[in-house]
Amino acid sequence: MLLRHAACPDSVADTSGRPLVYPVGIRACPDADLLAGGQDRGVSLRVLIVDDNAPFRAAARALLEAGGFQVAGDAVDGADAITETAAVRPDVVLLDIGLPDMDGFTVCGKLTAVLPHVVVVLCSVRDAESYGDAISRSAAAGFLPKSQLSAQRLASILAAASTVDPADQSDRR
Repeated sequence: MLLRHAACPDSVADTSGRPLVYPVGIRACPDADLLAGGQDRGVSLRVLIVDDNAPFRAAARALLEAGGFQVAGDAVDGADAITETAAVRPDVVLLDIGLPDMDGFTVCGKLTAVLPHVVVVLCSVRDAESYGDAISRSAAAGFLPKSQLSAQRLASILAAASTVDPADQSDRR
């Protein structure tokens, strides 16, 4: 099944169980220079992992790469996340809410204001209910408890986010 990303209507992601890819010739986002080469090649969705816990970053990298995502890099705090996102231009940022220098909601707002094509998925050791309506008020595409992290769960959140009309998001960005 091919899904369109709300922020980038020309992009598609294949979620039929195969690795998530952008077919060559379809740009992932307006400033993505990821797609080059032959017609039968694709590029995995690129993820930046932002978490101050090194063992979690390593586990997340292993899980996501095993599921077909390409981990473009990682960051240990909010300031590093902003710098790394601008540098590596990921498609997705997996962002811990509890960072040492600023909370994930603040980082999410800063990232999506500067790079609106980046899809942010918040994560935490706490459950979503712990944050009240802060998650739904944020510019994040969704929330993933760390205990449930998998490539399949991340793909599900991205698929759900791709069905949202960008006009419905205008007041959240």
